[in-house]
Amino acid sequence: MDYGDRRMSTGTDDELLEIGYAACGVLKTHPAFGAAVQALLKATGKPTVEQAQSLVRESVLNLCPRQKNLLP
Repeated sequence: MDYGDRRMSTGTDDELLEIGYAACGVLKTHPAFGAAVQALLKATGKPTVEQAQSLVRESVLNLCPRQKNLLP
């Protein structure tokens, strides 16, 4: 899987967890799914909308399930 200009398949487990937890952190400052996705689109990496949505969704489901109510 790619995320914008980044190759996720070459990332270490620690690097991937760091990215996932960062997405959870975005939800703390942008407590709505759409706002979090928009924040990720403006961040580095230049992801597509689909990639940003997937990152937020998978991060919530796997790393910050308390924020599951924010998922569409």
